[in-house]
Amino acid sequence: MLLGPYDNLQNRCLDMTSENSKLKTENARLAKELAEANALIAYLKKEGDLHMSMVHKEQSEAMFVKSAGDALADDAWNLRLSAEEKDKTIVELTARNSHLEDQLVGLHAMMEERTLH
Repeated sequence: MLLGPYDNLQNRCLDMTSENSKLKTENARLAKELAEANALIAYLKKEGDLHMSMVHKEQSEAMFVKSAGDALADDAWNLRLSAEEKDKTIVELTARNSHLEDQLVGLHAMMEERTLH
């Protein structure tokens, strides 16, 4: 009877050693998968940060373009107002010039009448 329990204990030890080896192999596989998953997470985080940086840059550029567009619109409005003011001045000067030409024609006519008398 002494060999029976000994054989059973030896078998149990062999089984446990075999199980331990399997668990170590499984543990190594899982550790490798975890390392790969962590590397993937780091890569995706880096890509996400890069993407967010590009989005931020595009938003900044869009704000700059909008600001520049607003400034150009303001400049265009001021130029329009200035052009309208200049047009008004041209109309006034043209009317004044016409009035002065009429006066000059009148003065020439008066001078001719005096020289004829």
